[in-house]
Formats: sequence, C-alpha cells, structure tokens
Amino acid sequence: MSDEPVTPSTPRQRVVAMIESRASAVGRFELTDARLVRGRTIAVIAATVIGMVLALFAFVDNFSGAGDVVLPRIEVPSVKGFDLAATHKTLEDLGFVVDVKFQPNEVVPKGQVFTQEPPSRAKAEQGSIISVLASDGPVGVTAPNVVGQQVADATLSLQASGIRVEVTAVTDEQVRSGEVIRTAPSPGQRVIDATLHLQVSSGPAPRIVPQVIGKPIEVALAALGHDGLNIGDIQRTFRADLAPGTVFGVDPPAGTGLPRNTPVSLQVAGPEVTVLVPYLVALRQTSAAAVLRTAGLAMTVVTTPVAGGDPNDGKVIAQGFAPQTKVKAGTAVEVTVAVAAGVPQTTPPGG
Repeated sequence: MSDEPVTPSTPRQRVVAMIESRASAVGRFELTDARLVRGRTIAVIAATVIGMVLALFAFVDNFSGAGDVVLPRIEVPSVKGFDLAATHKTLEDLGFVVDVKFQPNEVVPKGQVFTQEPPSRAKAEQGSIISVLASDGPVGVTAPNVVGQQVADATLSLQASGIRVEVTAVTDEQVRSGEVIRTAPSPGQRVIDATLHLQVSSGPAPRIVPQVIGKPIEVALAALGHDGLNIGDIQRTFRADLAPGTVFGVDPPAGTGLPRNTPVSLQVAGPEVTVLVPYLVALRQTSAAAVLRTAGLAMTVVTTPVAGGDPNDGKVIAQGFAPQTKVKAGTAVEVTVAVAAGVPQTTPPGG
C-alpha cells in the first residue's frame, strides 16, 4: 500500500484535509455540520417560546381563579300576601333583585303579592332576580274615550255601559265650559269599582276686579286689561277735590269675581265744565235770556236810558263777557239793556 497522500477530490474533502493539517493547543479542530447547528438553534427557540406560553397561561389561570367570587345560595322566603313595600324590603335585604308585574285578581286586594318565582324555600344565589306577581284589582271594564264630549252626553253613554260617573269641575282657559277635559282612569285603562272620574271644564277662572280707585285712568285701564276684563262706560264728572283723569268709581266694585272679558265701567274726574258765551248784543232782553239758558248760563240785567223812539229800546246794547269767551257753566253774564226814558220797565231784570 502506497504511503503517498491521497489528493482530495471534492471541495469538502479539501476543507477537511486543511483543518486536519492544523493542530490547536488542545487538540484537533472539530468539524461541525452547519445544518445541525441551524436545526438545534430552531429547536431551542421553539422550546423557549412554548415555555413562555405555558407560563403565561398558568399566570392568567392563577390570576382569574383568585378573582372569582362564589355567591352563596340561600333559601328564598315567601312574600305571598305582602304589599309591595314589604316585598321589596324582605327580598332586597337578602340580596335579591325584585321584579314586580301586575295582573288583575278578583280575590287578592290591589297591590298585594299572590305568587312568586322562584317559589319559597327554593335555593337561589344572592343577586338573582325574584319575580313577583301583584294584584291589580278586579278586572273591571275598559274606560271609553269621552274626552271632548259635553258632560251630559258623556254621562249618558257611560251610565248605559254600567259605569258610574263622578264629576269634578276645573277651570280652564281654553276648553269651553261643560266639556270633558280628562278622565281617571285614562281611556283604554281598566275602570276599577265601575266608577269613572271626569274632570269637566267650568270655563276660564273668574277675573277679580282690581282696586283702581284713586289711580290715573291710564293705570286703571291697563290693570283691567291685564286681568282679562274689558272696559265698559267711562263717565267723566268734574270733581274739585280730584285731579282730572283720576278714577273715583268702579262698577262692579273692586274684588268682584267676573267671567273673562266682562266690561267694567269707570267714573273718572274730568276738567271743570266750561261753555262759550254767546253773542247777545242786539237781541231783545227776553231772547238774550233764552240763549243764555240754553248755553247753561245765567243773566243779570243792567238798564241804561235812551231817548224815546230809539231803535235799541228793549235790546241788549252791551254784555259783560265778550262773545266766545270760555266761562264756567252756570256763570251769570251781565247784559246792558236800553230803556226809553219815561217808559216803565216791563221785563224783570233777570230776563
């Protein structure tokens, strides 16, 4: 057998030969397959990930298990025959939730429990819902809709259906008097004890006449309008003790209750009455006296002599107030009448 070295024929053989030809301090180099190294690395990583996942699941399981609260199961008491207040207190004090439903019952009084679910003595967790059925009273009849009808018509139709009627009058600003405003129970609900309560409009609320005596007419008119009353007759009369425009009389008097829009009459202080002095010159004395009376004035006469045959004889030749002068009603107007000398006066001085 030849001792000559064998020349490597493949690249791998050449690498192996080169490594083997070199020595290290601790021995020869080891040749490791790269595929084996890669496979081991992947296995280690996979094992690490699986371990972390298992640890996470264990942690979550321990954590959730520690937070679970196990509620005790206790015996449900009987609330049959209890009213709703006692039912709520009894069950809620034990930690239950109460769900109330109503059903007509001819025997059990209204508002009293007559059955429950779960039944008494059953075990239920605290926080469970206990359903109770309470009486809503007798079945009765369904309330018809009579809202908007006149009370007389509504009463007749209800009584024909065997329903008794109780009427309560209430004031209303919009609904006309005698019309049904609402019913109790409402339309469609059951009528308990066969009695339907009607609220019937009595019309607008009464308006009270305000106190306006001593106030200016403008204030009085505003007060009446604000309170829903109309203005009636306004009579103006001179009052020396009151300023013009002051109210001193009301009809009907203050405090009277009246239907809305009722007229209220007022007495108001007016200015002093004046009249115009008429034209009197050239009128005969008797005519002048008649004219003054018609104007609401009086007359005083002063005579002055004139010659016989004077055309002014018996006529007014002068007057104390100039024509169209404003004077108080009843004022006496002095007139001067011409009288012929030696002729006796036949008309008294007053006209």
